[in-house]
Amino acid sequence: MDRPVKIAAFWPDDEAGIARARAIRVEVFVDEYGVIEELDADPLDTAPNTVHLVAWDASGDLGTARVVADADRDDVVHFTRVAVRAEARVRGVGRALMHRCEEVALAVGRRRGLDRVTADLSVMDHAADFYRAAGYTVGAEAYIQVRIPHRRAHKLLGAVT
Repeated sequence: MDRPVKIAAFWPDDEAGIARARAIRVEVFVDEYGVIEELDADPLDTAPNTVHLVAWDASGDLGTARVVADADRDDVVHFTRVAVRAEARVRGVGRALMHRCEEVALAVGRRRGLDRVTADLSVMDHAADFYRAAGYTVGAEAYIQVRIPHRRAHKLLGAVT
């Protein structure tokens, strides 16, 4: 990365923080990939088990991700709405966001009394190699989500005994 990247965390009641995350998501998902904007915004944006992350540097906001603690399974945390602006994709912003997602997921697990959690994702097919390089197991079967091929991915995080 040419400039130091910082990552801010925003809770669901932080409207300004969510607006920063949504601006990146609209640019990437709606403008670049053609996702219908109404499909990007959903109730998880303001759910109490959600944390929004925004990567930024002196030039502005660069990327975002959403970490959602599974409501039914204490040992699962979902990483959703991972988006990096095109001009920031070769700068390590995505790697930094995923690292912070994993830190947040482990903190969620510790609050739930666990030392291991599974990160669960739905990744765009064209980004599968990025996630494999980050240690995620990417499923072989593709499926269509918002008109874009996706695959399931997961990674076990935490202490291994």
